[in-house]
Amino acid sequence: MMNAALNPVLDRVPPGATAALLLAAGRSQRMQGACVDKICHPLQGGLRVFDYVLRAFEQSGVCTCLAVVYGDKAQKDRLEQGLPAGLIQRPILWVPGGDRRQDSVALGLEALAPLKPGKILIHDAARPLVRP
Repeated sequence: MMNAALNPVLDRVPPGATAALLLAAGRSQRMQGACVDKICHPLQGGLRVFDYVLRAFEQSGVCTCLAVVYGDKAQKDRLEQGLPAGLIQRPILWVPGGDRRQDSVALGLEALAPLKPGKILIHDAARPLVRP
């Protein structure tokens, strides 16, 4: 389990908060011919699939923090570096994912456990049509 005292993101979130667990560790295997990770694919307005998902959770005002489960360091770097300035005001906890979706969910829940969240909303980051 992650040590909450060593993570400044967790220090900024009050116990009982609502957190969003965004699963971004997929490998986009069914997206044939794509040379880019599906969640990094650009959509309208220059925003990526991932950005639309983050924006929806940011605009909802429901979540106090976001936990993003990523696949590997290269993917995490792409996701972080591509974030439009000012898109997200909430803390983001970056969590390395597992081999399967259920492993990634378990790792994300474990990383959020020190928060003692009141609620955790789980969403697939490859699904950009979520609304605030």
